[in-house]
Amino acid sequence: MPMIIYFDSDCLLCSRAVHFISKNTKSKDILFAPIGGTTYAILLARYPKLKDIDSIIVEEKEEVFTKALAIFSILEKLKWPLKILFVFNILPQFINNYLYTCIARNRKYFLRSTNVCLSKNHIQLLP
Repeated sequence: MPMIIYFDSDCLLCSRAVHFISKNTKSKDILFAPIGGTTYAILLARYPKLKDIDSIIVEEKEEVFTKALAIFSILEKLKWPLKILFVFNILPQFINNYLYTCIARNRKYFLRSTNVCLSKNHIQLLP
């Protein structure tokens, strides 16, 4: 089963991250789905508690990760030398989640929301 990354498609930072991941991954088994799309609705039917989560969501091998755990599961798929960022996993999870939350809370302030065209040439985008 491929990894599915659910992201906020209205967020410029999130959309840029999708492009970055797609260009720097060593795996071809990564799919992307916008939060609010059809694929996301299917995920919510299985995991209703995710509705109240304001975070990137990663689904892989019947497991769902949010916040820092989602980021670290993505980092494992990146090419070297980017994969070295996984070293931050040695920090306690509450610290990584706090840092994630600080960035996520301010992402739309620093990078204003916009309609970003996600080229399907190199991104496997689900509905």
